[in-house]
Amino acid sequence: MRPHSSFAPRLRGLARSCTLAAGMAGLMAAASLHAQNGGPSGAALVPQVSRDTAAPRTVAMVHQGTFNYVRIERAEDGAAPNLHPLDITEEDLAKMLGAVRLGTKPLLNKDDLEDIVPHLVAALDRATAQQDISFAVAGKHSAFGLLAARDVTTGRLFNTAAGLQLIVGLAHKPFEDQFKAGGPVIPFEPGRRAAPLAEPVTLQLAASAGTLSRADWAVLRPGTLAQVQVQAPPAAAAKVAPAAPATSPAAVSPVQPAAPATPADARFREISERLKTLERLRDAGLITAQEYEQKRKQIVEGL
Repeated sequence: MRPHSSFAPRLRGLARSCTLAAGMAGLMAAASLHAQNGGPSGAALVPQVSRDTAAPRTVAMVHQGTFNYVRIERAEDGAAPNLHPLDITEEDLAKMLGAVRLGTKPLLNKDDLEDIVPHLVAALDRATAQQDISFAVAGKHSAFGLLAARDVTTGRLFNTAAGLQLIVGLAHKPFEDQFKAGGPVIPFEPGRRAAPLAEPVTLQLAASAGTLSRADWAVLRPGTLAQVQVQAPPAAAAKVAPAAPATSPAAVSPVQPAAPATPADARFREISERLKTLERLRDAGLITAQEYEQKRKQIVEGL
């Protein structure tokens, strides 16, 4: 019986050796697969977003995240000149974009707007008449909330006399499962003037927010952007011929100069506009009631 008792430990040792060898083989296979995907052994996979067809037109990258971008592009061939640069506040742009809907949901929710609007404002302020702004923003829009996979929304922005033009390319398009599976992520194609992308997008707008030029193309607040937009060059002063002298001093009525605006007047207008903007953001559901009260308190305390 002794040979049997001495043989058992050797079997257990052989089993442990086989288990370790299998584990090492698994680690080596994982490292090899990761290397094939472009990452060093032991590092996390780097997502590879496929190049979109508008990327070669890029003039400047204003913002580049893992799944977000804002860039200035050369406008498409044959496009009419834009009214750029555009001077617009983050609050106004967030309100305008927040009014665009995809079915029962906002196209860009609060998190999307916080991620993308500051960079869009900066890009619109830098763009020239021959340039557009394109963007992509990843977010979560399903009923599963934080447990949901992310999707991507892309668009093209440019300003004209009719209003701020938004052409949507992808709307709440799922992509994250591709990345988790180790494959390349779909290209984040922005919208195009010439024709919609192959996958249809149907937007909705409140009548007061603007109009739809196409199912994927919204014209936001037409005719009202003149109040916020333009850094136009000053017009040359016209030469005016001197008026003939009046025959009698009594015939000329003296013109009373308008009272200059005081700093207090300017401050009142500024505070009023900030409070009105804050109310619009709350009414549009872009900020909570608690956030509204906190921001309102800050504005009032600054008086």
